[in-house]
Amino acid sequence: INIPSSSYNWLSIGREGAVFSKWLFQNMNYNPYLATGIGYIFICIGGILFGYIGYRCSGKGGCLWSFTPAMFLCPIFAEQFYFKLQILEIGWGYILCASAVALNYFIIFKKKRMLYFFSIMMMIWSFHTYQTFVITYAVMVGIAYILLCLSGKLHEERKDITWCKLLIEHIAVFGIANVAGQIFTSMFFTSSGYLESTMLWQSGSIEICIDNI
Repeated sequence: INIPSSSYNWLSIGREGAVFSKWLFQNMNYNPYLATGIGYIFICIGGILFGYIGYRCSGKGGCLWSFTPAMFLCPIFAEQFYFKLQILEIGWGYILCASAVALNYFIIFKKKRMLYFFSIMMMIWSFHTYQTFVITYAVMVGIAYILLCLSGKLHEERKDITWCKLLIEHIAVFGIANVAGQIFTSMFFTSSGYLESTMLWQSGSIEICIDNI
């Protein structure tokens, strides 16, 4: 992960999505100026997309500009903004994560379930770029739901939807993406103690798991 021309360490810690992004954007021939510049552009686009989701769900412009500063200040992501060897891939992961949140709500409201294939692919790609995108996705789905309820837009978008149906559909898609991603990793890529040590479920006590949530 510290060698620009290598992807070995990324594969061993479950970040094959980042390796694919590196290959897609031809970043194996690493140029720090180009990678950093594009990475920051991607991060800003991702922040705008997250903000737009908030705007569409609440109808208030404040949500459009408030998310990006909060994202830059979040301790979980602080290191990503100066770690130039993967900033391009992390920035692209932001875009994928935001797009997956938006697409899943669009699918539920418009009943376009054939599009779930694309949203699941985006979720797997982003989740396996940087594991914290799993948390980012779940949090943004929750925030969007709260904003929809507070603004009264939930039933404007789809009158027959209930919070229970919405929750079940989101959990089902989230579960499918995670299981598919884990199967894909176990079949084609190596695993390591790094991945095992970061999974507290079944290894830590219920109190520790709840405390971390």
